[in-house]
Amino acid sequence: MKGILNFKGIERTLISFRLPHRRRIDTSGYPCSLPRDSFFYVSFLAEEGDDFFMQWMCGKNIAHGGA
Repeated sequence: MKGILNFKGIERTLISFRLPHRRRIDTSGYPCSLPRDSFFYVSFLAEEGDDFFMQWMCGKNIAHGGA
């Protein structure tokens, strides 16, 4: 199976992804709440032109609208 990351018209091959989350547990050790927080981690192969992603994530001079 091959995963593809398609971001703003640019495709990259995904290596891995994770979606961990934390939940509270009660005194007996069972989950007692909805997830408190979640993070989405992705890894993809570096390819020519990947400076676009770094500029998009870290650049302060470019505004990007959320969808």
